[in-house]
Amino acid sequence: MAELIRDFEIIKFGKYISKNIHTVMNDDIDYCKWVYRQPWISSHPEIKELLENRFKNDGNTYLSFGKYKNKSLNYILNEKKDYKYIKWLKDSEYVRNNLLTLKKELDKININ
Repeated sequence: MAELIRDFEIIKFGKYISKNIHTVMNDDIDYCKWVYRQPWISSHPEIKELLENRFKNDGNTYLSFGKYKNKSLNYILNEKKDYKYIKWLKDSEYVRNNLLTLKKELDKININ
């Protein structure tokens, strides 16, 4: 049985023009995160809403800076196993004072 693809799910811009947004979210989540942060995404409200729902529901906290920009804490811990970087984030005065959501998530992580 063929899957129903609604017109608003087809990307009408960028490097994935004419592709289904769900396919792109599965294949290139970093691109989707980048698109979601662009001011012009507001002119594509259906795509924006689909991306927003995906990011809101995936349960991860993503970095917006540094060598793991657009990567989740889960990725850093479980895939890269970069515990030194997590410790650096936890010790960062900037994170503690300015990135309260990130700090809250880091506080849940125990590293020896």
